[in-house]
Amino acid sequence: MTAPAPPGRRADRRRVHRRRADLRRRMLALGLLSLGVGIVLGFGRVPAEPRPSAGGPAAPDVTPLLSVRRVTGAVVDEAGGLRLDAELAAVAARTGDASCWVVAPEGPRTRPIAARRGEVGLIPASTLKLATAAAALAVIGPEARLTTRVVAAARPDPSGTVERLTLVGGGDPLLATPEGAARREAVPWTRGQPTTSLAVLADRVVAAGVRSVPRGIVADDSRHDTLRWLPTWPERYGPDVGPLGALTVDGGRPGGVGAPATDPGLLAATALGQLLAERGVTVGPPSRGTAPAGAVTVASVASAPMAEVVGEMLAASDNLTAETLIRELAVRRGRPGTTADGVRVARDALVGLGLPVGGTTMVDGSGLSREDRVTCSLLTGILGLAGDERYRALHDGLAVAAETGTLAERFGGTPLAGRLRAKTGTLNGVSGLAGVVDGPRPLRFAVLLNGGFPDAQGLAGREAMALAIGRWPDVPGGVAVVPPPGG
Repeated sequence: MTAPAPPGRRADRRRVHRRRADLRRRMLALGLLSLGVGIVLGFGRVPAEPRPSAGGPAAPDVTPLLSVRRVTGAVVDEAGGLRLDAELAAVAARTGDASCWVVAPEGPRTRPIAARRGEVGLIPASTLKLATAAAALAVIGPEARLTTRVVAAARPDPSGTVERLTLVGGGDPLLATPEGAARREAVPWTRGQPTTSLAVLADRVVAAGVRSVPRGIVADDSRHDTLRWLPTWPERYGPDVGPLGALTVDGGRPGGVGAPATDPGLLAATALGQLLAERGVTVGPPSRGTAPAGAVTVASVASAPMAEVVGEMLAASDNLTAETLIRELAVRRGRPGTTADGVRVARDALVGLGLPVGGTTMVDGSGLSREDRVTCSLLTGILGLAGDERYRALHDGLAVAAETGTLAERFGGTPLAGRLRAKTGTLNGVSGLAGVVDGPRPLRFAVLLNGGFPDAQGLAGREAMALAIGRWPDVPGGVAVVPPPGG
């Protein structure tokens, strides 16, 4: 015997049946309205371009002056929205125990085409990075850069000796060795994304006249908190994010591969020492510490502009970048560089942007925590900021279907290839997608699915929903009761 469905599932099915019945009633009403208008007003016929008829002279096609053809835009959109809402509900019913979606035309204050539970906070997974991105662009600014410095108590003496150099982290999560940068370029979702060259920094140290550093390089990552791992993250997420810190190279892994280092700052100091040695500089062993008072800058290297750093975080879903930016937000507001302070700054920034933060809980910047909550209304609201040049990275930085980032290998051969830009989100039992569908009538949307489903089912569900959104308005036949005009 088949066990009865749980009460929650039965209730969900009843709701879906009611929605479908409501859809059929509304569709019938729209169809009858269209038909009635077409019949009653069909007397006012205006000649269109003649079309040749078989075996005789061209037969003019005509369109009624007040035909539904000429006034059907709003009807088509409404009907398309109803169909879309029903399609999304059908997918959600098969996939998640809880879900939300909002689909709206581009523009700051447009009415949604389809929406369900848009104000309910759900586990967002990496779609939360959109909130981190918006806050970073608001607080830090799209043109700002993150600078990594090499300082010393004094400049090199005539022989090129500096007793000790200090490598001071500036919160740049994209610092990379040549090996690390090459590995990123070999991976589809990080290919083409910016890095900050540690080798360039080494070249500049040599150009400053440094030839010997007998007491080695000191790692200073005091700009941010040195808590390397958040307590709300399961240990199994270890491969998804390196150790946190204001001074990291290659994602906190030697050469960008292998297990995360326990001390990312010391790893960075070691890597710089190796690059200097390759350039003929004698370097002692690395250590930890802070820059001496009154230190002079020997050399520095800056990241790409913040808009590109944010774009890398969104396209590649880079957890380390997200967590580093959250802490940097706190520093930029004069607070300690902790995650807790950073998420407070982020929330304040979202409120300042006039975004709907009700139902939202941020405990990190990446979405790795299952304690995070975000609404579909907030996600679509964030996407709506992209019309402002300051927030353009919220559009341009998104992964592109079948081309870049986490969507590089998704949607190939579908109508969304090259048209869909979105932020993905995946955890156990969580699947989300939030972005835009480009075209003559661009749409922005967010869908979140929460349940007990496996990753493959969640992925299939969100992609089915995205394809349905891309087909809008996909007018139902019952509305197209008047034949298409000839001219």
